[in-house]
Amino acid sequence: MKSVFFTLFIISFSTGYAFQIDQKQERYVALAAENIDNEPELARAYLDSISNPSEAKLKSLLGTYYFLRGKIADQDYDRTAFVLNFAKSLQYAEKYKEYKVAAQSSGYLASNFYLIKKDSLADTYLEKAKRYYTKIKDTSGLLDVMQFPAYAKYVNSEAEESISMVLEDLETYKNVENDQMYYSFAIFLLTSNYLHLGDIDKAHEYNSIYKSLEGNEYIEPYYYLTYNNSIKTCFVEYYFKYQNLDSVKYYLDGIYLKEGSKDINVQKQLYEDYIKYYRLTNNLEKEKIYLDSLGRFNKSLLEKASVSSVNLIEELSETQLVLNEESINKQKTRRYIYFLLAGIALLLVLLILYFKKIKKKEYQISDISSSFQNLRSKQEKLAVKNVELEEFLVSVRKDVKQIALMDSLNEQRKSINNLYKKIHLSQNDFVNSDDHLKVISSINEDFFLQAEKDFPQLDDLEVLICYYLLTGFKNKEIAMFTKRSLRAIESKRYRVAKKLGVDSSKETLKDFLNRKFNR
Repeated sequence: MKSVFFTLFIISFSTGYAFQIDQKQERYVALAAENIDNEPELARAYLDSISNPSEAKLKSLLGTYYFLRGKIADQDYDRTAFVLNFAKSLQYAEKYKEYKVAAQSSGYLASNFYLIKKDSLADTYLEKAKRYYTKIKDTSGLLDVMQFPAYAKYVNSEAEESISMVLEDLETYKNVENDQMYYSFAIFLLTSNYLHLGDIDKAHEYNSIYKSLEGNEYIEPYYYLTYNNSIKTCFVEYYFKYQNLDSVKYYLDGIYLKEGSKDINVQKQLYEDYIKYYRLTNNLEKEKIYLDSLGRFNKSLLEKASVSSVNLIEELSETQLVLNEESINKQKTRRYIYFLLAGIALLLVLLILYFKKIKKKEYQISDISSSFQNLRSKQEKLAVKNVELEEFLVSVRKDVKQIALMDSLNEQRKSINNLYKKIHLSQNDFVNSDDHLKVISSINEDFFLQAEKDFPQLDDLEVLICYYLLTGFKNKEIAMFTKRSLRAIESKRYRVAKKLGVDSSKETLKDFLNRKFNR
């Protein structure tokens, strides 16, 4: 379910170096690039035709060569080779200023390290991808980067936040010309997230949209199938939870693995889900068959991991030898330059020390004077601001006392609305301050005391939302009062209802509150 989502690319080649790239090798790289997504085995054959790839043979194409190797490792689910090849691709792409390849390699590495470690290394690579895409003004690449936070939230099981991020930019993804990969990935995220939240109706709604994208000329079949299998795996997980075994079997049988598929995540999950299904249906014979298959599958993974580790050590050794040779040559060149510059540098240092000594006291005096003036200015502004805020709070408290004395709920609601308009026009910072809840709670102390007693599971904002709902305010007005988005308020209402155990099929949260507080 956690597949690399960074989208497809167009390989660009550079020329004009001191030694021309071998034309035959260049042709092999170009053909591999053309077939990497639709015919990965053909692309692998072209790359294998390049014996002992090196800078001497490929020059600026070496970054592209390792990029394509990384793509093949991704489809092989060989994470060791994946990291090694994309790291090399980034190294050579940066060296030869192939920023497109550098950006894409950074994107793949960011995704990989986030899934494995969720640490700052992923953020470092993501920033590199963003910087290089911006440098070459690649709007499509920047869309990749834009989708990553929503994907990260999804991986981290923060479904509601992921949904909110995707919906905010859904139309942007949908309207990308000649590329529906962004849109299909967004729909995949929405379907999977809604399933994790248990909202089966929404999940089916977006799954129908995803199905309608099958065969779209702007979506690579490999990626469509990968996301489709992930969605079906999520449906299986959902129906297992509710013991709907007929639906579990339907979606399990719908997961399609192409012949020779190396999607080990889906394969392993498929074995485990079939084992669970046959165990629940008391089919011990079928359960044993899949248990044996899973055992053989895990054994083959261990064998592949061992081979991959050996290959990694060999690759690193070869790479280190090349780097050491380059380092020695560079050191020889630098040594001559250092001797030439040493005398000039010494003179410059002496001059700098002399002038620093003269200017040091002048700078100190200037800094002290400037700091004093800034501090004095800030203190004066703060004093004026404090006076204005005190006067404003006195005025608000006076209005609150008048509202609290009103018997009519409608009049009270109207007055609260006017008070908020006054607050937003005069003191916008007040809405986000601690005085907000204090002021509102003083209007109807009985409600807030009872809410604190009966609903200890609610936080301050949730209690405040309940009060506004009870008073008759709409979501849009509550959003304005609390400086939140409309979507955030709707989400909060849903969570409050869930915390209070409100049966949404029988009554709304507002009806529940009216009944609870006898209104």
